[in-house]
Amino acid sequence: MQAINTKDRLKHRNHDLVRDLIIKVISRVIAFYSNRDIHLNFLPYSLLPTPYSLLPTQLDT
Repeated sequence: MQAINTKDRLKHRNHDLVRDLIIKVISRVIAFYSNRDIHLNFLPYSLLPTPYSLLPTQLDT
């Protein structure tokens, strides 16, 4: 029973690490492209909270 719980905990931990890595990579992509004034409509905003500097009203202009 304990082996199953440990396996589930490791699986959950790996999922969290992958999610954190994806958020870091996407935020760096946003920072990279925002310096070049490129619209970021291709990014999946459901993966990370929208920073105040990238509100939809600013992207639509």
